[in-house]
Formats: sequence, C-alpha cells, structure tokens
Amino acid sequence: MASITPLRDKLAKVLAMLSANKDQEQLAAVRAINRVLNEGGCSIHDLVQLVQYSDGKKVGQYSEADLQRISKQIYDVGFAEGQQFAQQQAIGIAVDWPKIVAFVIQYIVELSDKERELVKSVQLRVNIGRDPSEKQAKWMKDIYVRLGRRHGVTI
Repeated sequence: MASITPLRDKLAKVLAMLSANKDQEQLAAVRAINRVLNEGGCSIHDLVQLVQYSDGKKVGQYSEADLQRISKQIYDVGFAEGQQFAQQQAIGIAVDWPKIVAFVIQYIVELSDKERELVKSVQLRVNIGRDPSEKQAKWMKDIYVRLGRRHGVTI
C-alpha cells in the first residue's frame, strides 16, 4: 500500500464534495477522489483500509518512540508464541483450535459476558492462523471441557 498520508488535504476537499445535492456533482467528486488517489499511487482500497483500520485515530498520531515500542511488543508476542508452538510440537501436543472454537460457539448463549468476549477474541486469532495466548488457551479449554460435560459430549 502506497502512503496515503500526503494526500490527506486533497482527499479531504474532494471527499467533502460528496455532500453535493446534484448527482452530477457527486459523480464528479467520486471521479476526483479516484484521480487524487491514482496520482498519489494509491487506490480506493488504500482509502478503505485507512478508514477500516484507523480505529478513529489520526494518521501519523504515533511518535517514533511509540512506533518502536509497539513494534517491540508485537515482536515479543510473536516470539513468545513461536516458542510456545515449538515446545508444543516438540512434545507432540496438537490442539485443534478451530474445532474447540466452533464447539464453544454452539453454546455461546450459556456463557458469561466475559467468556463471550474471550471466545470472540480467540476466534479472531484462530481465523488469522494464530493460537490463543497461554491464558486464553487455559480458559478456553476449561470452557470447552465444562460445556462438553454439560452436554454429554466426550472430549
């Protein structure tokens, strides 16, 4: 993705044009948006990603120190998960997280609000190919076993 940051001022102006009352003016605004994006080496998909993943924060809001700290945290988490995975592989532990998540979701109405939040979080991680954290894994397994017992499913 090309950097959309330098285009902010131009995009702000042409995006405002979308509020026009006439269809022709709105169409011209759409064309202007595409033109500004194309001239900057970006596409509408870059704009969508910016909106979708900005989390309500202004672009460029993080300082260099913040970015370094965040990068280190991401690295540390990834490294720890890699070690955990390697250890599990070394001792032959294989957990089928998609299966566990699917089973728990069947009975999600029986869970507390905190447990539902956990399940949503684990489901997001599993959907992108990551295992839950050690704490999440323990809690999910406890829920899985509890629900299995309650519904007479052999786990």
